[in-house]
Amino acid sequence: MSLAKEGLDAKEISTLTGYKVSTVQSNLKNVRGKLGARKTIDAAIKAINLGWIS
Repeated sequence: MSLAKEGLDAKEISTLTGYKVSTVQSNLKNVRGKLGARKTIDAAIKAINLGWIS
């Protein structure tokens, strides 16, 4: 989520972290679901407001 808040997409996050694109996509989808967000950037904003990421 920290990388997503910077505007990176799943492929870019995958390249930086070494995780498969499908893993990154799945993780982002799970976080969006837990936070009730439709878009990843909305989830990132909620995570910042909750103090999960800075």
